[in-house]
Amino acid sequence: MSKTLNKFMFQPRTFDEKTVKDSLEAVSILNGKEPYYLVGGMATQGYLPSSCRRPTSDLDFSIARPLTYADFKQMAKPLDEFLRDSGYDTLFVKGSRAFGLYLNPEDKSSGIVLEFARRSGNDFERKQKTLEREYSNSRKKIIEERDGTYRSACPEDIAVPKLVRAVSYLNRNPEFSKLLPERLRSMSTNEVRVILSNINSLRAQVSKDIEDSKRVQMLKFVSDAYDLRILAEIVGFNDDYFEEAEEDWFKVGDKDLRDMVARATLPQS
Repeated sequence: MSKTLNKFMFQPRTFDEKTVKDSLEAVSILNGKEPYYLVGGMATQGYLPSSCRRPTSDLDFSIARPLTYADFKQMAKPLDEFLRDSGYDTLFVKGSRAFGLYLNPEDKSSGIVLEFARRSGNDFERKQKTLEREYSNSRKKIIEERDGTYRSACPEDIAVPKLVRAVSYLNRNPEFSKLLPERLRSMSTNEVRVILSNINSLRAQVSKDIEDSKRVQMLKFVSDAYDLRILAEIVGFNDDYFEEAEEDWFKVGDKDLRDMVARATLPQS
């Protein structure tokens, strides 16, 4: 069964939905016990008003320690019990890059996945400085309409990996440059609505053919570009810390493409 699972099969969600709040409440069990923090699209949503949230079908977590599959199952056991008690079917899945706890895995309309980055001891040693920096700068966030809290990466540590990934996709697909605005500008309410609608339409196409790698990359590229723009506009970044975070990620050869993406998505770049 796990071989057929893919997060794109699930209906995308926002922070406003019960399934996401239940998931975050489950993860809050780890507070004070594990050095975890939310990253990616869902972390972006946590800093935005409802009208600007880009729906996604997974909650991605990083953790500042080595994490084997056995470690993950032990760590996630109380989360699994909480979610089962809350009425969800659950399934543990060992992925190539992350370990997943799937909720309602056989129901596309109600399913979602909690993913924790898998990390060997050697991998952790290589990334330890970055991971510990990100965790130390993560923020405690309130779960909306709930009593609990969760930890989220700060805006800069959400944005920099997205910038890196966008550059990587642009390097492999130069034609994606046409998907970027020529220059950074403020987005109107209508433009946000149109961009989110276009992303959702592209995502629907991907869900029908997840083997189309070009389309998957395009979806991730436009999603990352949107997240960068909206975070920059609504939240803003600490320039000094953004630069510090970039030093852990970028290679010298990426500079031209990095600047191309940055001009379209980030202020003062």
